[in-house]
Amino acid sequence: MNRDFWSALFSWWPFVALMAAWFLFGRKRVLALVRSRMLSKSAPSRADDRSDG
Repeated sequence: MNRDFWSALFSWWPFVALMAAWFLFGRKRVLALVRSRMLSKSAPSRADDRSDG
């Protein structure tokens, strides 16, 4: 049983590592995007007040 466990662990480690990296870095990017949208909704932006002249 111990040999089967290590064999399965070795075959699945790339998937586990990829999912962990996606979770860590993707979560930070999603939170940053949500936070920036929340801040832009709560504070008036100057981009709307700009004129082209």
